[in-house]
Amino acid sequence: SDVRIDEESLDITLVSDRMEAGIGRLSGGELIATSIAMLLALHQVVFKGRVGFLILDEPTVFLDDERRRQMIDIFKRFRGGGIIPQLIIVTHSDEVRDAADVVYEVTRDVYSRVREVR
Repeated sequence: SDVRIDEESLDITLVSDRMEAGIGRLSGGELIATSIAMLLALHQVVFKGRVGFLILDEPTVFLDDERRRQMIDIFKRFRGGGIIPQLIIVTHSDEVRDAADVVYEVTRDVYSRVREVR
């Protein structure tokens, strides 16, 4: 896959062996995955190094089953801080939770409570 950016309009086009599509034609899940990939790539180019931390809010919510599993596999590779020292994911997904090093649960009644699950 490749990314083309029009220098005048800044339109982003994704190009692969099978298709060419403007970024506006992607599904919600594809946009999330593409955004994360572009963010990491941009950070490499601009800052010449790895990302210090990344916060994701429900990153798998719009993904189909196959893409969700692929995204979770990517998260598993991030464990231990090798690629991203601090990856914080807000999720309701048991699959994402199971891929984490450390899990905190936040509950809210009158006051919010945070407890370490693992």
